[in-house]
Amino acid sequence: MIKYSDFDIEIEGRKNGSYKFTYELEDDFFVLFEKSLIDHGHLSVDLEMVKKNKLYEFIYHIEGEVELVCDRCLGKFMHPVKIDAVQIVKVGDEFKDIDERTVMVPESKKSINVAQWFYEDTALTIPYRKVHPLDENGKSTCDHEMLDILEKYSVEEKKELRTDPRWDVLKNLLK
Repeated sequence: MIKYSDFDIEIEGRKNGSYKFTYELEDDFFVLFEKSLIDHGHLSVDLEMVKKNKLYEFIYHIEGEVELVCDRCLGKFMHPVKIDAVQIVKVGDEFKDIDERTVMVPESKKSINVAQWFYEDTALTIPYRKVHPLDENGKSTCDHEMLDILEKYSVEEKKELRTDPRWDVLKNLLK
């Protein structure tokens, strides 16, 4: 079982240069985050940390797939994930978010945890509307049995335009 601290990268005492790390993110990674949007998946992460004096550049590539539930048929399917991102950490006087990809940490900070970055970037790849992908012939790969059941029990709404009878009397006056 992995821990959140497994994603701590020591920055104290590092010399200028490039450092490489790899991670395999499985189901136990997504459990680390409360109310996670993702329960199952497999992702590979290649991370390069480049130190330049008081600046750390974290360049990472995430690739794999996560399991989603189709909004149309409620079947599960694997959604591909491919992310290239850069996160910059500046060493300064205080903790401060400079922008969405740049943060400042105090000089006393000994390590940087990268787990939250991986999770947030992966969660952002989840589409608003989750449906099975189309096959090579352009046809839906949804569960056709479930779609038939939903169609059988769906109720078609009748849109009646109801008007107030008092207005109907007034309309007759215009004729």
